[in-house]
Amino acid sequence: MIKVGSAVRRAREEGRDPVEAFVKAAPAYKLFEGEVENFTLQKTGGFAHGDFKIRGTGKFTGHKFRNSLKQRLNYPRKASSYIQACQGS
Repeated sequence: MIKVGSAVRRAREEGRDPVEAFVKAAPAYKLFEGEVENFTLQKTGGFAHGDFKIRGTGKFTGHKFRNSLKQRLNYPRKASSYIQACQGS
């Protein structure tokens, strides 16, 4: 991932499109382009539930993209337990 980060940084410094640099370096595909229209996030029962909507721009004008997410929140109960786990003890 250092290669990708370096490509994006260079593109920004040189005034080029950082998204295009990312797509070429990763390699990846640009699925959609737009502006966030709405974003919600709720934290319940140890999970973060969210929903976001993007209004298309550029060649995606007139289209919308919507996605939902569910992410487990992993918080250690005690800081010492977390440190122990990171050290492999």
